[in-house]
Amino acid sequence: MTNALVQTRIDPDIRDRAAAVLESMGLTVSDAVRILLTRTANEGALPIELLSDPAVHDAWFRAKVREALEDLRDDVEDDAVEKLTDVQKVPSSVTARSDVWLRVDEREDVLGSLEACKTFLEDLQSKPLNWKYLVICLHNALQGALVCHLNGTAGVGALDQRSVDRQLEWHERDRERHIAGKPKNISDPFPSSRLADMKTLFSRVQTRDEMTELGAGQPIEISAGEKRAFELLHELRNRFVHFEPAGWSIELAGLPRMAVEIVTLIGRIAADPWPFWHLPDERRVHLKNLIESLRTDFSALEN
Repeated sequence: MTNALVQTRIDPDIRDRAAAVLESMGLTVSDAVRILLTRTANEGALPIELLSDPAVHDAWFRAKVREALEDLRDDVEDDAVEKLTDVQKVPSSVTARSDVWLRVDEREDVLGSLEACKTFLEDLQSKPLNWKYLVICLHNALQGALVCHLNGTAGVGALDQRSVDRQLEWHERDRERHIAGKPKNISDPFPSSRLADMKTLFSRVQTRDEMTELGAGQPIEISAGEKRAFELLHELRNRFVHFEPAGWSIELAGLPRMAVEIVTLIGRIAADPWPFWHLPDERRVHLKNLIESLRTDFSALEN
């Protein structure tokens, strides 16, 4: 439990910087993290300020990284480690430096894709090629929403069946080791994962019987119009992304209706309390407003 609490409080910027430090010194990140977590577990309960005060937590984490480095490499000077693990604020005006990080997760990816739709809609009349990017962004947004909806507490609901089976089997073996009191075998890494294909995700979200993880969103009822829109969107997206050397003419008349159906479906997914519950309140409001705005914009194109 202690390790889980610590892990949820580690800021991604600090975690990524620590990983970069270890890699730059030719160290194995997994070894250093194992040392860090082992020491954390041995210390027992952590002071509450580690979870509530970012400054205290960041200082603690840098100290742990230094300890791990000292265990693995005794030739590293303290000053060098301190300099490399120091996290500094980056001015907002800086946009193209090696120490600027893009931070995104599956929920923000949905928001970003919908925001991109708004951007490409602005000059659509003068740039009909923007429909290509609208198709790609709508596809990304729907796929991300399906992933958020299907992914439960075990983190396997949106994976392909092979990944689901391998990860659940790994967890079961890990549980048996814990019960038997045997140490974890470090040569048995956590299995890699692969996202289920888009049509599988679309099928899973409709019924409990097809869901691979029950601790997630409720089944979504999808209309015949939304199913037709999905088939068209998926076909267009694949042809745009894997563009073959050929001339291609697309009738634009049906695309606004397709977009309305897809945005409406994303809106129903977002209305479920599960998929976006990790988002702050203001981001959830922004998501709702964005969906309503896009539905209005695409509907206007039908006239």
